Amino acid sequence: MMQQGSGEAPFNALPWVVWVICLPMIAMELTLQLGENGLAGGREAIGWRVLAFDKLAFAPEILRQALATGQWWDEVGQRALGYPLVHYGFIDTAFSVALTLALGKWVAEVMRPVFVLVVFLGASIGAAMVYGILPFTDLALVGASPGVFGLVGAFTFALWSRLVIRNGPQQSAFLMIGFLMGIQILFRLLFEWQWDWVADLVGFGIGFALTAILVPGGWQGALRRMRRR
Repeated sequence: MMQQGSGEAPFNALPWVVWVICLPMIAMELTLQLGENGLAGGREAIGWRVLAFDKLAFAPEILRQALATGQWWDEVGQRALGYPLVHYGFIDTAFSVALTLALGKWVAEVMRPVFVLVVFLGASIGAAMVYGILPFTDLALVGASPGVFGLVGAFTFALWSRLVIRNGPQQSAFLMIGFLMGIQILFRLLFEWQWDWVADLVGFGIGFALTAILVPGGWQGALRRMRRR
C-alpha cells in the first residue's frame, strides 16, 4: 500500500469508486436542502424530499404486487437502485456518506476498487428484495444503510480471514456488526419499532458472502487454514 505524502490532501487519497457512490447522495441532499431552505425551486421546492420519497423509496407493497401479477415494472428496478440516494435529512446523509467513505476506502485498498461498487450495489438491491418479500414489513426503505452494511460485511470477512491466518480471536471480527445491530435494535425498542433493520442485516450478509465468493481464495482459503490449525 502506498503511503501518503506529507502534503497530500486526505480527500485526494480516496479511490474514484468511493466518489462514484457518494457524489450522487451528496448532490441529492444538497438539492433537497436548497429547496427546503427556499434557495432554489420556489415554494414547490419545500416538498421536494416528499416527492423524492414518492419516486425512489423502495416500498414492499410495490414488489409484492409485481410478484403477484408477474409483471416486473421498471419502477421496481428504479426504486431498488434509487432508494440509497435519498435520506431523511442532512444528518442521515452525512452519516451514510462518512461511513461509505471510510469503509469504501479500506475495502478498495485491500481488494479491487470496483469491488466496492459491486458490494454496495449488490447489498442495496439484494437487501431491498429480501426486505420487500417479508410478510411483516411495510415501511418503505430509503437511505444507503443496507449498502453501507454490505461494506461492513466485506470488511468483516477480510478481517476474519486475517485472524484465521494469524490464529487470532475470530469472534472479534464481528464486533462491528454486533455493535451496529445492537444500536439499531436499541433505538427501535426506545422509539417506534420498525423492521427496516432487517434490510441492514441482509445487506451485511450479502457483503460478507460476495467477498467470500469473489475474492480469490476467499472462503475456501479461510476454511483450509482453519483445518490446518
